[in-house]
Amino acid sequence: MRRAARISAQPWPRGLGVVLIGALALSACGEVGDLAEGEGGVHPRAWAEARGHAMALRQGAFTLAECEACHAEEDDGPGACKACHEAPEGPRACMTCHAEEAAALPDRHPTHAAFDCVTCHEVPSAVEDEGHVADRGAGDVRFSGLAVVRGFTPTYDPVSGCANTACHAGTEAARPSPLWRDPAPMRCGDCHAVPPSGHPNDRCDRCHAATLTAEGTLLPDGAHFNGVLEAEPWLEMACGACHGEGDDPAPPRALSGATDPKDPGVGAHQIHLHPTASAPVPCEACHVVPAVVNAPGHLDDQTPGAEVIFSGRALRADGVAATYTHGICANTACHGADTPSWTGDAPCGSCHGAPPVDHPRQACQRCHTTAGPDATIALPLQHGDGRSDLADFGPEDCDLCHGEGGRAAPVGSHAAHQRFECAACHVVPTQVLDEGHLDGAASTGRVVTCAESRCHGVGAPTWGLPETVQGCEACHSAPPPQHASGDCVNCHPDPSDDPRHVNGQLDLTFDPACDGCHGAPPETGAHVAHMNAGAITAALRCQTCHVVPEAVEDEGHLDPDPVEVVLARGRFEAGGCVETGCHHGRGGAVPAPQWLGGPEAGACDGCHGDPPPGHPNWECDNCHGAVVDAARRIIAPELHINGVVEVQ
Repeated sequence: MRRAARISAQPWPRGLGVVLIGALALSACGEVGDLAEGEGGVHPRAWAEARGHAMALRQGAFTLAECEACHAEEDDGPGACKACHEAPEGPRACMTCHAEEAAALPDRHPTHAAFDCVTCHEVPSAVEDEGHVADRGAGDVRFSGLAVVRGFTPTYDPVSGCANTACHAGTEAARPSPLWRDPAPMRCGDCHAVPPSGHPNDRCDRCHAATLTAEGTLLPDGAHFNGVLEAEPWLEMACGACHGEGDDPAPPRALSGATDPKDPGVGAHQIHLHPTASAPVPCEACHVVPAVVNAPGHLDDQTPGAEVIFSGRALRADGVAATYTHGICANTACHGADTPSWTGDAPCGSCHGAPPVDHPRQACQRCHTTAGPDATIALPLQHGDGRSDLADFGPEDCDLCHGEGGRAAPVGSHAAHQRFECAACHVVPTQVLDEGHLDGAASTGRVVTCAESRCHGVGAPTWGLPETVQGCEACHSAPPPQHASGDCVNCHPDPSDDPRHVNGQLDLTFDPACDGCHGAPPETGAHVAHMNAGAITAALRCQTCHVVPEAVEDEGHLDPDPVEVVLARGRFEAGGCVETGCHHGRGGAVPAPQWLGGPEAGACDGCHGDPPPGHPNWECDNCHGAVVDAARRIIAPELHINGVVEVQ
């Protein structure tokens, strides 16, 4: 008798899917007629064929106990089960019924070959276990293991398919409940979005290199569908791992994977981080930079795109809030009044005028150390850093702007005023950047208008119109009110050739002593008789009859004639002295002498009687011997007419 051909039924390998109930033809079993009926055998004809004893076993619920009564389990001699079923488990091996090759499994089993059977089925410990052989339909699918990780509670329905399985129902899955017999292949994105919401870009390999390649192809022996989120040590990753490249955190690539600068995720990042005309703009000027990768709000918020929150050098000094709306920056310190588009250009002159409004129109490098010739940037690291970098200027450098040909060169009537200090009409700054200096408006300082200026007096000249200041009368009348009459040059420098005109002080061309204008004494009237010592009186001082000024320009000194006479007693009227202490004695013949009168006022009886009324008719020296002698001559002029009656 020929021995049946052996069947190399290996044990059920890890990874073959759902249990298939029903015998598959084991064509390697012996030939028909190996054991003919009645030829010493106990089995029907064709028993050795699979369809022979297998059908019998199926009808007997695969109870092998009867077979083992004759065919010991460990026996591998002729007629023994292991003679054909060489697996250690013999005919009890799973592959005896469920096929040896995964490709031979029906439906979607081959595509699930990577999973253990227990993922979707209850695998018995023995063939005879209750419920193993019975066909229970959907009840044969019982999820566990990788199908229920992370809290998933899956179900199976023959019509609607698998539902809520950990392997298919990921975040925003396109096909979370695939049908078992659906011939369409599963694609990337069917089980989870690519990428899921709030997830970094679609460069999956950056974090999941153990799962797929940079091209998005799953690795044959990778970690996909192993129930574990396989990621690189992303807490240690640099910024460029998700946005940018390598050590460069600035896109491209963007989080979305975009590389086109017209994409908002890319935009002007490279221009800001690697500029050619300014200092690099740090990320924190426009974004909140997390201290660690998993900082709250970094990877876990649902806001589309990166939030733009300005700080540092992007903020204006005046406190106006910088904004970013619909791709447009506004009110930033770096772009000034410009509102550039994030995906557009910002050429030179768009952030500030070239030159700015009310700015000196010189070559930029004349004042700014950052600038080069022809509107180039010589020191990019100092440009656009929130500061205005200027050369060291001193008072001698004012003509850089205010000199001939400069943007702020003197105009109007400046040439006519060039002998005056700038501070006479302007607030002169101590530093170039002093407030109010470069604002485009000329500061008038203490002079509000020319009409109120001391230099123009009562005049109100128009700036730039020299005809409005022609002639002396444009600033003061000639002569001014209450001023002495006469030719001006008699007392003052000729304004046509003397720089002292309008210098803030009264300039005179004579000795400011009294005799510079009038003699000492003046030769007019009775001045000589009063101020020169005579036979009857000592010389009188000017202040006896006048208010003597301390300075020539004292108020009331240079006012027009007549000269004021201010007496301690009496008054000056009608051209003469009246009731004065010096002339108005008792019984005087000339008690009110005329200033321009004759010598009679000086006679002994001109001021008082000789003797005065009611006075003893004695010789004067009897009582006034200290002043007069017996010959009636004044012997002590300083005691005569001194306001005191000298009596012995």
